[in-house]
Amino acid sequence: MRNYLVQLNRTRGITIVISSHVLDQLERMCTYYGVIANGRMVRQMTAEQVQHECGESLRVRTADPSRTLALLEDASLGDGVRFAAEPDGSIVVSGGFDPARVSALLHQTGQEVLELSMQSRDMEEYFVALMEGGR
Repeated sequence: MRNYLVQLNRTRGITIVISSHVLDQLERMCTYYGVIANGRMVRQMTAEQVQHECGESLRVRTADPSRTLALLEDASLGDGVRFAAEPDGSIVVSGGFDPARVSALLHQTGQEVLELSMQSRDMEEYFVALMEGGR
């Protein structure tokens, strides 16, 4: 059935709306995602954007998270690089970033680094975070 739906989409340009929590199946066939939580559209994104969000990220914790976030946002770290301030004061860097470049920037600007760790999350973790209001 999955193959048939994908074929209909590709050959006839038919849009198919599927409501499912079986993410590994969706990952094999979706080109566009919409996440609905509590009756509201939380986020819409392409499959490429989802893969980008689910890829590796860098968790940064410093003694001065506000200043660190401002420094990271002002730096030219590449197209598509995003920063998210977490409730615990850490900053998550995602997108096409170079971890060594982020580390060098923190060092050069005198930031007291408490943690610098690579993380990866799968689709399930990502969508759970979206449903809970995070990113």
